[in-house]
Amino acid sequence: MARAMDQMLRYGWPGNVRELMNAVERAVVMSRSDYIQPNDLPLEVRNFPPENAVDPPLQIHAGVSLERMEKETILKTLASTSGNKSEAARRLGITRKTLREKLKNYGAQT
Repeated sequence: MARAMDQMLRYGWPGNVRELMNAVERAVVMSRSDYIQPNDLPLEVRNFPPENAVDPPLQIHAGVSLERMEKETILKTLASTSGNKSEAARRLGITRKTLREKLKNYGAQT
């Protein structure tokens, strides 16, 4: 059960609460024991992140403005969450409102 919970906590849940509810309902139906096992979870949850996935090292280039670095970091984080602004803001350690304002300033409203 702990491994299944770990997988569920690691997954980004781009569909938010509805996707989580569907995954839990499916796991309960598929489970052959009293506890949810990793194999009871949907494939996309079980395989997230891919076992061979490694975050690329942070590359900082001399002469790049902080604004540009911030923009790239925000856009990459947003892409990694499949556009889920709440999750991106959580990962960045900012509020969703701050994220929206920064995207608006960058002209990258998504």
